Amino acid sequence: MLERAEDGYVSAFANNVHPGPYWTPATGYNTGYNTERWVHAMWNHAQAAGIPMLAAQRLLDFVEARTGGSFDHIAWSGTVLTFEFATPAGGHDETIMLPDQGLRSIQVDDVAVPFSHARIAGREYALFTINSAAAHVVATYWRTWIETTTADFDGGTLEGTHRVVIGDGAVVLDGDVLVDGFELAVATGWEWWPASGDLSRTAAWQVIQGRLVHETSGDVPTYHPAVLTSDRSPGGDFTLECRQRVTQVGNGPGDIGVLGFVFGGVDPQSYWLLQYAQLGLGVRLYRRHAAGTFTLVAQANTPDPKIGRWYDLRVDVRGTNISLFIDGVSRLSVADPTYAPGRTGLLGYEGSRNEYDDVTVTTGVEQAGIYTSRVFDAGGQADWGPLSWSASVPSGTVVVMRARTGNTPVPDETWTPFGPALTSGVSIGSSSRYVQYRAILATVDPLVSPRLNEVQVAYAPR
Repeated sequence: MLERAEDGYVSAFANNVHPGPYWTPATGYNTGYNTERWVHAMWNHAQAAGIPMLAAQRLLDFVEARTGGSFDHIAWSGTVLTFEFATPAGGHDETIMLPDQGLRSIQVDDVAVPFSHARIAGREYALFTINSAAAHVVATYWRTWIETTTADFDGGTLEGTHRVVIGDGAVVLDGDVLVDGFELAVATGWEWWPASGDLSRTAAWQVIQGRLVHETSGDVPTYHPAVLTSDRSPGGDFTLECRQRVTQVGNGPGDIGVLGFVFGGVDPQSYWLLQYAQLGLGVRLYRRHAAGTFTLVAQANTPDPKIGRWYDLRVDVRGTNISLFIDGVSRLSVADPTYAPGRTGLLGYEGSRNEYDDVTVTTGVEQAGIYTSRVFDAGGQADWGPLSWSASVPSGTVVVMRARTGNTPVPDETWTPFGPALTSGVSIGSSSRYVQYRAILATVDPLVSPRLNEVQVAYAPR
């Protein structure tokens, strides 16, 4: 529960503390063990992680206030949310949560109030407080134009860039970029190598709902490589990237969650593997030899992967230099003079049920490219609000966004020029009927491309 709280999942954990020693029939009073030690350890952990700790009375007051609060006369116009709020706990600050996306302003009894932002249980919320026993609330939202699918991006102009099927769709730099193809419900170009602990056995891999799934296989010992066919595996330097998560861990002895990659594969008996594992094992680079033995090449400490959480894993191989990144953070970098190119793929482990998605292998891209969106029509004069986007921007890459506006359906000399580079979430700051954005993608590393995943343009009709 404490770990989920750190991820923004709200729950109440009641800690009923007995300050004295425990008594058991076998030992009587165990005076050598004091509950204060584990109590303080848990409290220290919560405090370090920023998890609030409440006295029982305060938690009771909160529960009673929340239970007694009411939302009435709720109305939504498409851009304006209104409701009446009442609580028996008037005179105390009550925090209200509203959907955060596109929120422009909040008024309480006709007075604008500040609000903060928080990610709770995987969703974005705006938080504000009410101190009175009753209040009339008006929340005003932008309308939003969203580009996120392959069809959306197909409506724009690609110069030195191309659209790929990653998630719903994305734009990357032109070049040699292989994409997994799991969205087609097949695993074309992939092979399942035998288990490292028993070459007569092969683990279960399958594509389910557009993702590659490695099933728990406790009776098929140790590592289970899934590799690209020889014609699809890179023959030189490359970048391999993939979203991965552990969804279940078996209950057998030694079963732990393990994510990672396989590369430099000669055959099922000889390859390198990078594992990211639970049980405090961190990240480790091994070489498997034909004799069935493993050599530990390098290791580094990093927090355990959590069950159910997606991680963006990326391995860069440049000559004999191997680097692993987790969620964009460098976790291991080492030179292994014995490394040689070979088959490349994903790593499964006997007791770890994993899911893999958005696998890309990059072996060369353009240094820069431009994506210019289609023209968006607000249907009339509108105030243009924040331009926001989601992008994967590895070190050495950049995505620069600019926008222009006008009042003709086809841009001409009456339109504004593309403005200065914007920060995501900052308002375009002009009024017109039409808008268009331009994304500039660039990299200093020909094996790493930035990725534009989603763009949102907010507006308010006049």
